Amino acid sequence: MNIKIDADRHLDIATPFARARASVSDVAAVMRRFPKIRDFQAQGGDVYLARMEPISSQRANISHEVSFAGAYSADAEQGVLQWRAVKGKGNAQLNGRLQLIDLGARGTQLRLSVTGELQDVPVPLLFRPVAGTFIQAKFGALIDGFLEATGDALA
Repeated sequence: MNIKIDADRHLDIATPFARARASVSDVAAVMRRFPKIRDFQAQGGDVYLARMEPISSQRANISHEVSFAGAYSADAEQGVLQWRAVKGKGNAQLNGRLQLIDLGARGTQLRLSVTGELQDVPVPLLFRPVAGTFIQAKFGALIDGFLEATGDALA
């Protein structure tokens, strides 16, 4: 079963934008903060392959090890790290954008948007009607964990 991902989350931190924005330049360091990332390897040029630990539910008998490749670009001046899915590598096609937004005296907003599709997720027939909602919620929680880890790293 293929499952669409469409998540947009944010977290405000007290760190000044001028200090936080440079952090987006280190693609590997940023992406390794994402929960469940088991391996994040350069594939040449600006392409990286990410392998995750399983996203799972014992109750629903769903377990899926996500892997995806992306062509990454970083703009430290603007505080943006984004990636485009690379077809043919991994079992997910995910596009993403981490944007740091200057909040002035209040600090910086971290905003992560991820869209795409997890492919060939093994879902028992009984749970297919709710699988999309379940996986979307799990992915949202992972994004929240990423934003918190990034906020902690920038504090």
